[in-house]
Amino acid sequence: MFKVDLSKKGQVRANLALILIGGLEVVMRPIDAPAFRATTNEARRQYFTILKAYDEAKKAGDDLSSFRNLDDVTVRGDLIDALTTIAFATQGLISWNVEDQDTGKDVPPTPDNIDWIFTNQYALAESLQDKYIKPYEDRLLEKNASAPAPTGTSAGVTNTAKGAGTKTRRAAKAKKAKTAKSAPTKNTN
Repeated sequence: MFKVDLSKKGQVRANLALILIGGLEVVMRPIDAPAFRATTNEARRQYFTILKAYDEAKKAGDDLSSFRNLDDVTVRGDLIDALTTIAFATQGLISWNVEDQDTGKDVPPTPDNIDWIFTNQYALAESLQDKYIKPYEDRLLEKNASAPAPTGTSAGVTNTAKGAGTKTRRAAKAKKAKTAKSAPTKNTN
């Protein structure tokens, strides 16, 4: 199925049909700069809300079993990745082929269902990151790295000279050497 969004000043932006790990077929809205900023900001907001609740519970001496060890930097990185993926899935997911295995009925892509599936199916979240989010991030990085080349005699040449270092020494005072008297300019013979 090919869908087109013609709402943006005549620009044609096709929705993305992706097949994630396990055969999950999803149709996603294309990511643009405003959507990227809004979605990453939402993920950050949720991240800091969770960290604040964790810190408050820790200070109060409450049971922290509902939190993972958020003092660990790796756990914090995993948390922001998960929140970002869920935020992108919630904002960009148009349709999917998910059905309830008990009833056989289609499961609508509501925010709660998206959150539940991508939180409990880590491989699906990674697959969505790799096929939907990372390509956009890679395009951003590529665009930022393509600054114009310098002009002049050093255009396109990389600096291969070793740096001078940070310490400098003052040259020792040299003793004034005796110099020879100047040679005569006339022939004295």
